[in-house]
Amino acid sequence: MKRVNALLILFLCASPFLVSCGDSGNDGTKSSGLVTSTGQYGSLQVTLTTLPVNRLGDTVPITFSIKNIGGRSVFIEYGLLEADAQVKQGDTIIWQWSFGKVYPAISFGGSMLPGDSRTFSLDWNQKDNEGNQVPGGSYTIIAWFDSLSVDGVKVTPQTDLAAQPLTIVLQ
Repeated sequence: MKRVNALLILFLCASPFLVSCGDSGNDGTKSSGLVTSTGQYGSLQVTLTTLPVNRLGDTVPITFSIKNIGGRSVFIEYGLLEADAQVKQGDTIIWQWSFGKVYPAISFGGSMLPGDSRTFSLDWNQKDNEGNQVPGGSYTIIAWFDSLSVDGVKVTPQTDLAAQPLTIVLQ
């Protein structure tokens, strides 16, 4: 029972979108050694979380979530690719989570009830889209929920359903 309680506490503290265990904000502030940014479209809040400094060659943990923080259900139409992320240096896309993956053009729909959330792990292995190790330096992470529409209104996922970009350092 003690192990279950310890795991539950660890899970809650590692999930800034559920319970905050430190200072967190939507401007890249730190929480438990992580940086977090948010974005919002209506009652849908999106959250991007990662480590601000990473050792060269280590996997960069990227967690992205979407949560209905409103008081009513929201209907979302989306494809098989629900979330995506990019790593950029300046305006150049270095890596994209979905690069090289093939998804049929099928759309689904579903309601997110008040309080419902979905979390996606979009970890980056520090390689570019061609499989080459990237050099040390500063990179920007962008993540979004890849929806076609919200409550029947067409959206642009990379702007409407994206968290604010976060800058990380590889050293």
